[in-house]
Amino acid sequence: MARTKRIYFPGALLHVFNRGNEKKSIFLDDIDRMKFLNILKESFSKFNFKIYSYVLMPNHFHFLLEDIDGKLPYIMKYISENYTMYFNYKYKRVGHLFQGRYRSIIVEKIFVKDVARYIILNPIRADIAEKLNDFRWSSYHEYMGMNKKLKITTTDWIFSIFGEDENKALEKFKEFLISSKGVSEEIINDSLFSGIILGTKTFKKEMQKKIKIDEFNLPKKFFKNNVNPEEIIKITAEILNINKLELKNKKGKYNYLKRTSIYIIKEYTNNTLEEIAKMFNSYPTTISRIYNGIKKEKETNHYLKKIINTIENRIGV
Repeated sequence: MARTKRIYFPGALLHVFNRGNEKKSIFLDDIDRMKFLNILKESFSKFNFKIYSYVLMPNHFHFLLEDIDGKLPYIMKYISENYTMYFNYKYKRVGHLFQGRYRSIIVEKIFVKDVARYIILNPIRADIAEKLNDFRWSSYHEYMGMNKKLKITTTDWIFSIFGEDENKALEKFKEFLISSKGVSEEIINDSLFSGIILGTKTFKKEMQKKIKIDEFNLPKKFFKNNVNPEEIIKITAEILNINKLELKNKKGKYNYLKRTSIYIIKEYTNNTLEEIAKMFNSYPTTISRIYNGIKKEKETNHYLKKIINTIENRIGV
């Protein structure tokens, strides 16, 4: 069976969804949920996109986002890989956390408020909460002005749909959340599981034409500042004054240069854990453990931080 076509391009408005492998929970406590949101927030500094609505359910999540630069695969890769590493490390597990590829549906702008409502109402439909106020882990609290510190959701566009006066727009938005007006939940749900476009017939035809003209494919490998992982290994080996092969095979808990080169490759390239593991004749779980260890240790180890800064300066990141 062919895989669903990916649609991502600058300015795309997308409904993104993913769930746990075998439909298992991906959030076991509030610390997990906050970690996921912090990773999402960190990704704003790396990629240019906006979140208009989100919800974190026990075994899945939804985003309504605007992919300003057309980097959706890299946004989702950053979020899912970093959260999986955290989750696997915390719960001493290995393997995939998410059930395969995320789903992404392109949304026509006139339906933005409907998809935002669909996402926010997830806890009510699932009988997890009786009232939206009772559920902390969605954009609802940001729209209501009850979670000003988090600042993940961009709220002004949705409010502008309901009027220029912010207070009146807020009241109208609240009314809309509990109304039956607009696109039905069934239509949105159907688009999520069987389509790639949510929009009018005219919009769908425009998108279908665009798909045939432009496959929206980004380069197979995207490196920040065009940094190649082998160049990172070469520079690291030069600092240690050994050859690349020796660096790759060198063992030892305090072998900071090998461990740091693994950290920088993971941090600044698009290589997967499996690909990095092959470079060092290792295992993905080992690479994940090394990356997390260096990321934590560099905050207090000034010698390690100096090595990292030296390599970063050499590769120009």
